[in-house]
Amino acid sequence: MVSDSIQPHDVWHADGTKYFVTFNEFYRPLKMGGHILIRFIGDVAKTERFCPIRETDWRHVSAQLKVDIVKLIRARFVIPDGELFDQAILKHTGKSVRQYRHHLKKMRFNPTAKTKEQIYEPVPTGHPRASWINLVDYWYSEKGKEENNKREPSVLEIFERTHRKKDGTFVKDTMTEDFLIDVDASIYTATVMHPTSSKSRVQIENEAFNSVMYGNEVPKRPVGYGYGVNQSDVLGVHGILRKDGISSGESNSLALDNMKHALADVTKENKVLVKKHEVLQSKCDESNVLLKKMTTQFGQILDIFSTGKATAEFIGMAKSVLNMANKQVSDLSDGHDAKVD
Repeated sequence: MVSDSIQPHDVWHADGTKYFVTFNEFYRPLKMGGHILIRFIGDVAKTERFCPIRETDWRHVSAQLKVDIVKLIRARFVIPDGELFDQAILKHTGKSVRQYRHHLKKMRFNPTAKTKEQIYEPVPTGHPRASWINLVDYWYSEKGKEENNKREPSVLEIFERTHRKKDGTFVKDTMTEDFLIDVDASIYTATVMHPTSSKSRVQIENEAFNSVMYGNEVPKRPVGYGYGVNQSDVLGVHGILRKDGISSGESNSLALDNMKHALADVTKENKVLVKKHEVLQSKCDESNVLLKKMTTQFGQILDIFSTGKATAEFIGMAKSVLNMANKQVSDLSDGHDAKVD
C-alpha cells in the first residue's frame, strides 16, 4: 500500500512498481488507483513522444502510438485484460489531449494582440519547434477557425437528424413526427413566455426536448459514473441488460456461452425426468392391475364369509392369497424406489 501522494513523476520512475486500479461497470477507473491513472494519462497527453502536438486531431494519431500508450500504462498499472479496458484508456487519453490543446490555445494563441511569428515564440517546453508551428498554423487556418466557431448541436437537432430517412421523411407507424411537433410547440411557448430570456437557442431546445421526452425527470447526463457514460448506458436497453448480467462486447459472448451451458443442463435434466416418468407410469399401470386383481379376490372372499360356508381349507387358501398380494405390493414398492433413484 502506498500512503503518500503519488504524482505522475513517481509513476514515470516507478522502477517496477505497479498501481492497482479498480473499474466500475462502465470501465471507468475508480478510487485512489483510478485517480493516479487519470493524472498520469494527463501527463502522457503532454508528452511529444506519445502525443505529438503536430497532430491536430486525436483520431489522426497513428495506431502504433496508441498501442505504445496502452503498453506504457499497462506496464505501470494493474489493469484487467480485455479490449474494452484498452479502449477506456485511449478514450481518457484522447480527452486529455483535447484538454491540453485547449489549454495551449487559451494561454498562447491571441491573434488580435500578437502576430503569428510572435505566437511562434516561445515554444512550449517538451515540444519541437516544428510541431508547435504546425499547431499554430492550424489554428490560423480556415478549418481551425471553423472548429473554434463551431456550435454544439442541440439534442433536438441530433434526434431529428438521426430519425429522418434519406428522403427527409420519418419511419411509418411511429410517433416521431408527433413528438417533434410537441417539442416545437414547447419551444414556441418558451420563447413567447420569456422573450427576453438570456438562454441560447440550444439551451431552449434542450430543455424543451427533455421536457417532452422525459418530463424533466431524467438528468441530462448520469452523475457519478465517470467520463463517457451516456443516459442509455444507465437508463436505456444497455443499462437494463447490464443489470441483468448481460453487457456488450466480450460479456455478450460470455452470457451466450452461459446460456448454452444452462440449456444443455436443462435438456439433460429433462431427459432424466422423462425416463423417471416412464418408470413411474409403468409402475402405476402395474399397481392398477394388482389393485384390480386384489379387489376381485377380496370381494370373492367376503362373499364366501358372508354366506357362512367358509371352511378351514378355504380360510387357509384366502390367507395365502392375501399374503401373496401383500408380497406383490412390497416388491412393487421396493422396485419403484430403486429405479426412480
